[in-house]
Amino acid sequence: MFQSGQVGAAAATRANRYREYLESHTVRFGFPAEVAALSTRTRNGVSNDIPPVERWHNILPVLRVAERLREQFGPVTVHSAYRSRLYNLAVGGVGDSRHAQNDALDLSCASGTPAEWATFLRGLRDAAVFTGGIGTYATFVHVDTRGNVANWVG
Repeated sequence: MFQSGQVGAAAATRANRYREYLESHTVRFGFPAEVAALSTRTRNGVSNDIPPVERWHNILPVLRVAERLREQFGPVTVHSAYRSRLYNLAVGGVGDSRHAQNDALDLSCASGTPAEWATFLRGLRDAAVFTGGIGTYATFVHVDTRGNVANWVG
């Protein structure tokens, strides 16, 4: 649970509501708290927020993919999830970022490499577990459930 001393009381209340929603959908491995906590971040003087309620459900399919990644490679760290429009600009995200749609995660795992995680994710996508984008970066992977296939190296 988020304490008002950590972030503004209103932001903490919103983050807790979002966490409770994710928990109600039996999201495992601590992802609800981790994803909700990302909504309270501030970068370059710009605060993030929770996604609009009508986009809350968008994160569930990509979290199921993250659960599979966790089962294969051990603990997963979520570096980025939903980003408000202004926060996305503050962190240098692209204008049409999937993070703004609440269907994307940037992740790293306790074992393996970004190339190995991306290969595993492509296998899941090939097996029709999800349809979306996979970006491979030096220290993390991006995965989203956009509904069409995309691959890139960042």
